[in-house]
Amino acid sequence: MDSAILNEFIDYIEKQMEQRNKQWYVQDKSGIYQKDLYVKNIIFEAKELVRYGERVIALENMLDNLCEISFPIDANGLELIRKVFIGTVPERIEKILNRFMEK
Repeated sequence: MDSAILNEFIDYIEKQMEQRNKQWYVQDKSGIYQKDLYVKNIIFEAKELVRYGERVIALENMLDNLCEISFPIDANGLELIRKVFIGTVPERIEKILNRFMEK
């Protein structure tokens, strides 16, 4: 796994989030809140997991959470994810990526 490209992907998501409308909301069982705050928390958690060496878990959790709120990831973002893995993308990550492409 290429840590530099993983960090590049996290930065990419952060930039995408900053370009979004601040009035973009998420609703779940706990209530309604701004998506940008939720995405900032996802990014923070991913960076923490990377810091502790849990890079695959960081990426998997981040992708799963972004998918749940329908956060769009374009072809460039998806390509970065594939580049993170030097070789074959794990099946569980590939399944999450397929969910992004279905949207």
